[in-house]
Amino acid sequence: MEGQVPDDSKVFSLLSVGMPLFPRYLVMDQHGQFWNGADWSDKETEGLLYDNVNAAGKAIQQLLMNQCQYRTNRRYVAPVEFHLYSDEDVPQALIVDWFLKVSRLIVDGQSHGNGPTEGTVGLLSIDWSRLRSQEDG
Repeated sequence: MEGQVPDDSKVFSLLSVGMPLFPRYLVMDQHGQFWNGADWSDKETEGLLYDNVNAAGKAIQQLLMNQCQYRTNRRYVAPVEFHLYSDEDVPQALIVDWFLKVSRLIVDGQSHGNGPTEGTVGLLSIDWSRLRSQEDG
């Protein structure tokens, strides 16, 4: 992102503005301003439209990274389990492909803030390329 994010900590959300067949998303902050790709605008019509939720989520993650780029990064890992009930083997590539389409990792920053304490930013991600079956070890 080329634009500067103000020094104050912002909370971002996705606003769904498209039709069910043609979903579109806007990035909005807690003040009702819309991200246009370089700066913030009070006008919804000036907001940058994203054609999929993953692209909009990446934009929010980049905006959050801009807010905390000079802070110390402390990394934590929590396992996510997935149980597949099937009468047949399903190739792992198909499982990962399916996960990319159906999964969302959501943080309710509007209700609970960007991190566990004032001035912190917590970013979540899932690296589906590291998916392994229990039998794989």
